Amino acid sequence: DVHPAGPEGDRLWGGLARRGVAAPLNVNAGALGANTAFAVLKADGEEDARRIGVQRVVMGSWLLTKEACSTLATAVTLISPEYPDIHSLLSSAGTLLLATLTSLKHQGGAFAAHAAFQKIATSCLSRFAAKESCRALPSRWADVLFNQISLPSRVRDSTLRRSTGYALGFLSLLRADAGATCTYRFGPRLLRRLLQLGLPSAAAVERSRARLGLDNLGFFHHGDDASYVPDADYQWRSRVHALNVLKFVVHDAPLSHAVAPFVGDLVIGALLGIGVSHEDWAVQNSANMVYAAAMLRAVDADKNASGVDRAVGGEPRSGSAITARVLFRAFPALSSFLLAMLKAGQTEEKAEGAHSVLFPILLLLARLQPSALEDDAAPLAPFLPVVMASLGHRHYKVRAMAARALAALCSGDGGAACSRPSLVRRCMESARECHERQDWNGVHGRLLGVQQLLKSATLAAWREAMVDLVRHATWCHGRMEGPPACVHVALETLHVAREDSSGPTRKQMVGIVEENLRIVATVRRRGAHILGWARYETVVAQLACQHTCDAAFDGNVEDELPADRLHDMLTHPSFDFRIAAIETFQTAAQAFLQDTDTDRLASMARLLRAVLRHEWTREDPLERHPPALRRLMRCLLLFLTALRACGRPLPPDANVAQDWDMFATMAGVRRPPLAKKEDGGGREVEGDALELLAGFLTDAGPGDPAAAERLKEFAGCVRRLIDPYVAWTLRLSVAEALRTAGVLGWDVVGGSVRTRLELYFVALEFLQDDDEEVREVANAAVAMEIARATGDAKSEQQVPSMTLDAAYRRLCLRGGEEFHEELHARLWEQLWQLVRDWDSRLDGAMQEFKNSRGDGDMSLNLEVQRKIFEEEDPNPYEEKFLTLQLSIRSLSTLPLSSAPDRTTSTKILQECSQCLLFFKTWYADVTVPNDLAHEPTRDAALFVPLYGLLLSGILAVYLFAGRAAGSHGGPRGSGASQDQVCGEGVGTGAARRAGDKMWADEMLLFGFSMMYLNAAVGGRSMALCTCMLLTGQKCFCREVWLQGRSSRCTLLKLAHICEEKKEEERGRD
Repeated sequence: DVHPAGPEGDRLWGGLARRGVAAPLNVNAGALGANTAFAVLKADGEEDARRIGVQRVVMGSWLLTKEACSTLATAVTLISPEYPDIHSLLSSAGTLLLATLTSLKHQGGAFAAHAAFQKIATSCLSRFAAKESCRALPSRWADVLFNQISLPSRVRDSTLRRSTGYALGFLSLLRADAGATCTYRFGPRLLRRLLQLGLPSAAAVERSRARLGLDNLGFFHHGDDASYVPDADYQWRSRVHALNVLKFVVHDAPLSHAVAPFVGDLVIGALLGIGVSHEDWAVQNSANMVYAAAMLRAVDADKNASGVDRAVGGEPRSGSAITARVLFRAFPALSSFLLAMLKAGQTEEKAEGAHSVLFPILLLLARLQPSALEDDAAPLAPFLPVVMASLGHRHYKVRAMAARALAALCSGDGGAACSRPSLVRRCMESARECHERQDWNGVHGRLLGVQQLLKSATLAAWREAMVDLVRHATWCHGRMEGPPACVHVALETLHVAREDSSGPTRKQMVGIVEENLRIVATVRRRGAHILGWARYETVVAQLACQHTCDAAFDGNVEDELPADRLHDMLTHPSFDFRIAAIETFQTAAQAFLQDTDTDRLASMARLLRAVLRHEWTREDPLERHPPALRRLMRCLLLFLTALRACGRPLPPDANVAQDWDMFATMAGVRRPPLAKKEDGGGREVEGDALELLAGFLTDAGPGDPAAAERLKEFAGCVRRLIDPYVAWTLRLSVAEALRTAGVLGWDVVGGSVRTRLELYFVALEFLQDDDEEVREVANAAVAMEIARATGDAKSEQQVPSMTLDAAYRRLCLRGGEEFHEELHARLWEQLWQLVRDWDSRLDGAMQEFKNSRGDGDMSLNLEVQRKIFEEEDPNPYEEKFLTLQLSIRSLSTLPLSSAPDRTTSTKILQECSQCLLFFKTWYADVTVPNDLAHEPTRDAALFVPLYGLLLSGILAVYLFAGRAAGSHGGPRGSGASQDQVCGEGVGTGAARRAGDKMWADEMLLFGFSMMYLNAAVGGRSMALCTCMLLTGQKCFCREVWLQGRSSRCTLLKLAHICEEKKEEERGRD
């Protein structure tokens, strides 16, 4: 116990408690400014260094605390039980961890202390249980912890949210007690004390008992050995702590068996905290969390009144679902208490709102499973009048939950009072009475009750309500009596009965829908504004569109294809009606895609194109709804795909030019895209439009004069949408469009070599995307093209890595000088994008090194990680090793053109020169720490650009400067001289050779300086690689490059091979 004890401590804490002041936090303040130190956006070097230092101190303290807790627990539990002073050692360790739990401000550190404390407590009750003094330590720690949250002189606010420190301490002790093998158990007594502390004061409990009319509140695990908290000792902080601890305990799976007998008492205690008006919101909040946890423990989350599976005859979805009879048999006190609370809640409802216990209790009843036995009706009968009365409550949520509870309280389909037909009959009779006195809340609640009863029905109980439901669903046969809310509930109920083949016939439902459509049109013409009209219009649109789609998609129906009616619904002037109709149409269309009637498919495609054109050309752009546009375009894509599968690429009357212009505009080709003006799915609309454009490219014939221009526009749209930071769904649409369009082959109609190469490299980039689905679609697109070109069907079954390798090889095998020039430029540009930001990454590494540069001791942080809580990226291509090596390999094997473009390679050489100059200076600086922790080449963010810069620079020297006449030969052993490679007659051959020699000498100087000045292995390997490549081993090292792997040991392997080669040459000399 770390708190002051004795008279002095009582005077200190007691005085504060009497004045109503919370006890101060007995914690080490630590780095209190750690969170605010980074609030300023701009800072100089000194301030930035201070922030880094504060961050390291805070994070180091937390990590050290976690390690210290684990080490302490391991060391203590490994001590022999025969150790003389084992009791004192265990007591000191447990007290220290207990103080740590109640004072830490870091969640991770608290959980580490919790694991260590549990380990020590378990050892006391198992390994050291032979000694009574050791066996009694967990019980004593439980008393100390309980006193810290119960005694008025000790209680204080928690350092962590939800009393996490205290809760983890109790959790450790209760887990140790639950798994103990000794006979001494303190867990049940501790749970009873926590339950007692979570209750109101003794006077408040007595008032609640009298108000509810109960002789006692029904606690049967509370026990006679403990009384309620006296009024003088009651504190709301103690109650909040106890409720938070109980919430943790109830949620803990290892303690489920220990907590199970207390669930009923926890529900009662939580309702006493919810149902009584408190000035302190914290009590109600914590009581709500305990109630939710106890309800979850008593009744599984999926076990509610509608949790049945109709496919197997109404059986519960899980055998563990319980009925109301099973629940009340397990916890006898719950039945009378819940019934009393429901009655009190209805009689004591205040004018400003619903009583707070009605909804929680009805929610508990709604999660029960309805019983199929009429014998279960007896314990449920007292609840039915109260639940039926709640159906007329003025708050919608209470009415809805009462309807679900009513369905859970029914018992079978027989003739008992609680049977489903009887409850449906009673609801309809009550609804008629409410209708006569115009109690629309009552009518609405009874209709909700009927709806829930029919949802869980297994027999034709709907017959008891059929006439009344039809009357309400037609606005009392067109007389417009009642609010829209009652009408849409009746319509939904009839629709459910219709799907269950036990409701009205199709002809009857068509008549009901037609009547409601007439009313919708009349009200819209008059411009009336009715409360609840939007929800009513939504239901009418769903039913009307569903029945119209049934007539349109059903080949056995003799009615004419109702395309005009569908068009009117999908373009309805009412926003709510239109959106609901589009959603229903998309769902209904899924079942129609297997139809092989191409005329119907073409008719639906024609309809959707007209609807899309109507939506896109609305006068007010704000009326365009991007999600609705997306749904319509997805439907059109499905129908067009089905048409192509049947051998009909497009409907015969398709206006390709007009449709192309519309979808190109949606995709942002002709004007600013939709996402710039409207949010809520604008970019996804562009992706769907791009997929439709891809379909038009697929259907283009060989003689289409507009194919080249359309391919160019398609490529421009793809170029805009390949941002790696956009949503993965958009990148997936681009990959799908590339696969659908078939533009990856070299026999594409129209389009320049540059355009086709651009699309091909976009697909290759998607083969390395972060998202797995995007990689799969891109892999299918590229592999399909390779298989078509080679005739090898196995190519379509390769993983993305193999497909990527095969794609680069295929590119190198293609002929044509124009193609080679474009491919050279594309590959060099790809290398430039990989290495261009080396300097910014180097600046980050230097900033990190600057913090420890003056430290004489060698740093142990060899990994040099920038982020402490960094999540691992599962994408294996994040560092672009594979792209780098494939580009180097391709450039080294491709033949040079007569006049190659050296712009990009010159930029790379310039950057390489700056990089080499920096490293020469860095390694020559004697003040630089000579250890691996300060080696820039080992930095995770810098290694790939540096590696790529070095290889790209060597490749540039090898291709453009290393081919003197008769020297080492041209690429691939061509034997071409430098003049032949670079082109004679250019007039700058000597100047180029002089410039290239300068770069080569610079790299050679850098290599030797790294070899002799740097002690790091990474620097040596790069130096050896550079020197060997520039001193006569170009061809040999090129083969080594091609054998490289995507790992950091590549340079080490190169260094080893080059050293062996050099020794061989020395031996020959």
